[in-house]
Amino acid sequence: MTTRILALAICMGAAFGRLKFQAEASPITEEQNLSSTSNQAVNLDDRPDIVASTATALTYDLKPYDRQDHRRPIWAIAHMVNSIKELGYRLEKGANGVEADVTFSTDGEPMYTYHGPPCDCWRHCNQQENFNDYLSFIREISIDTTDGIGQNFTMLFLDLKLGPLDQQAKVRAGQELAKSVMNNLYPNYIQQVANGQKFRLILSINHVNDVDLVRNFIHTLEINNSSYLLHNNIGFDVGMNDDLQSIESMWHKLSSTNYGTSLNIWQGDGLTNCLSPFYNLERLTRALTKRDSPQGFPAKVYHWTIDLHDRMRESLLMGVDAIMTNHPERITTLLTEPMMARDFRLATRNDDPFRKLTKRQLVRSNEAARYQRSAHTQNGGLLYSLVDVLASLLNYVKEIPFLSYPAALISRRSSASTLTKHRIVGKPVAPSVDTATSPTMNITRVAFQSEPAYNVIPTTTADSSVDQERQAVTQLLDITIVPHRPAEPAFLPEYEGPSWYTSLLSSVLVSIMRVLMPVN
Repeated sequence: MTTRILALAICMGAAFGRLKFQAEASPITEEQNLSSTSNQAVNLDDRPDIVASTATALTYDLKPYDRQDHRRPIWAIAHMVNSIKELGYRLEKGANGVEADVTFSTDGEPMYTYHGPPCDCWRHCNQQENFNDYLSFIREISIDTTDGIGQNFTMLFLDLKLGPLDQQAKVRAGQELAKSVMNNLYPNYIQQVANGQKFRLILSINHVNDVDLVRNFIHTLEINNSSYLLHNNIGFDVGMNDDLQSIESMWHKLSSTNYGTSLNIWQGDGLTNCLSPFYNLERLTRALTKRDSPQGFPAKVYHWTIDLHDRMRESLLMGVDAIMTNHPERITTLLTEPMMARDFRLATRNDDPFRKLTKRQLVRSNEAARYQRSAHTQNGGLLYSLVDVLASLLNYVKEIPFLSYPAALISRRSSASTLTKHRIVGKPVAPSVDTATSPTMNITRVAFQSEPAYNVIPTTTADSSVDQERQAVTQLLDITIVPHRPAEPAFLPEYEGPSWYTSLLSSVLVSIMRVLMPVN
């Protein structure tokens, strides 16, 4: 009896496999299906089994996981985007994430997004923004799911500049940073998700001994009933090149001993773009090996600051999940190459930046990585790298007038004028506000509680139609309009534009390039 049942099961399995193969090999179009049904004159009212099986098939066919893309999602993180007027510029170049540098006061309060000298090669680094204003603007564009610059914006990476702070200041920095994140980036998380926001935050401390900031950041979230943000919204990283084993031990201790939850951990490796072409890949290889282990950290590995095409290609083939770069457009160009497009794609909002993917195209041994300088040893690699350097220099010159213009003029004259759909997070029916005709709004939270109140701070005068929109938004969100303008940083000199010799050099270079590469 058992033998008969087993034989029957094998026959049924073979028949099902044959039918499935025939269906895949000879797909039936909708017209053919309708014609066949018509010829056979099947009455569906008499065959509920057909209706049920069809409904089941449709349900199965529409499951999103059945059409999952096998390619590795890549985060192209634009490096050093420290002002609002740079955001649109970098996102339009193809970045799906941005990195900003956070500077603190001596007592640990986050003040500005600012890098300052020394800069990367061929980059301006004097741009700055009030930290809370920056987070508020990030929140508003991150719910833009249809058009505008925020439609592919998935991640904010904050590089926390903690070098000048003592341990007590780092403790307060963690507390104040958590408040700023809750107040300005996730003030009403449930409503933001309902509005379509799928946005993640990575906090990067410098070294292992900065762990007090992370500990107090987490503690502040917990005492304010916001620890749910740690599950799938906020991740952590140690940005400088500390020993990987020390970093792993720190995260394990912080996760299991103190909080009983698994933290979302990224791990980077790299060097400034001036030196990264000559920096070996041994540590990056070890980080990838740790990521690929079943129980190991981290969830994702990124490479910084990579600006050369051949170096980007090498990093992707090694299996990195993200590249931090001054040229995100080069990553998007690489991902269109047939060889790269087969295995990689740009990450979207539906991709989870805290989920492990361990498939690697190029597995390099530690010994080989130790002596691996760059891919420029390949045929033509050195020439292409020189072309990349020249292009970076020209881009540096081209950005001088862009970064010298006042922000108001930039919004009218540059492509960054697409900073529209400047929405306020609140009720789902709240109207959008167009920044081209309306005042720039600085939104800060007044009450530190589950249902926040807001101050909306206008900096220019709006016309009557925009006044009506603002009044409607005010009524919907129960907000108070208070005149205010954030103060400029007291410790940073105001940027007065390029020096005369820089202007002369830029004019000469632009003239030469117009002759060599005329615009069609």
